Amino acid sequence: MAQGIFPPKDADFNDYFGIVYAYLTDPANLARFLISASNMAQLSTYKMSWDTLYPQSQNTNTATKTIIDNKNILRADIEELLRDIYDDTPKSALTTGDRNTLNLHERTAGSPRPAITTKPNVILNSQNGFRIMVENRVIADSTRPSKHADCDVVEYKYKVAEVASGTPAPPTPGSPSPTPGPAASWIGPLLSGKARYTILLADTDGGKLLTITTRWKNTVDDTKSGPWSDEVSARVNW
Repeated sequence: MAQGIFPPKDADFNDYFGIVYAYLTDPANLARFLISASNMAQLSTYKMSWDTLYPQSQNTNTATKTIIDNKNILRADIEELLRDIYDDTPKSALTTGDRNTLNLHERTAGSPRPAITTKPNVILNSQNGFRIMVENRVIADSTRPSKHADCDVVEYKYKVAEVASGTPAPPTPGSPSPTPGPAASWIGPLLSGKARYTILLADTDGGKLLTITTRWKNTVDDTKSGPWSDEVSARVNW
């Protein structure tokens, strides 16, 4: 098994998810781990979707860009839900067998988390309805949202400003950002327990430019939190 909870390769993750799903849905484990009905229902829905999307993404006849993108998004959702389930499980309930099956490594008092030295790779996706989806990605995996293994949450702050006159909208993610107009004040810092989250803006922000920066935060010892990311901007859609 790879370092961290989830294997980086999709084929290995597919095997892992199959084993974990069967383990968590075992009636004895379901009661012992105190998994909520809503989390269990969501996990079942994700499993059905994964069993459809993953094979399609591996078949050259069906592996369109849309299928692959949807598979990557679904995998990120599955990982976030499993992290929530693991975090909610009483640590006293976990046996050595549980930890080996779920790939949950127990930290000892003599093994504190190291300082985080890397910054998130931030991807913005403007959506209709004054929404900006934010994806934070670790350096080791630029294909899907994921949190740094040694952070507790994602810390972020953003500002919204008028776009400088005559500046065109950015054509695609990764392209040069528009030039912001008059400086705006930062909002935050705010916290997210997930690597992907959505910022809902006001109706009056339509057409403006949102600029964001994020970092991996250690909530126990802030001196071990990572550096702030490069600032990334996106136009707010109506």
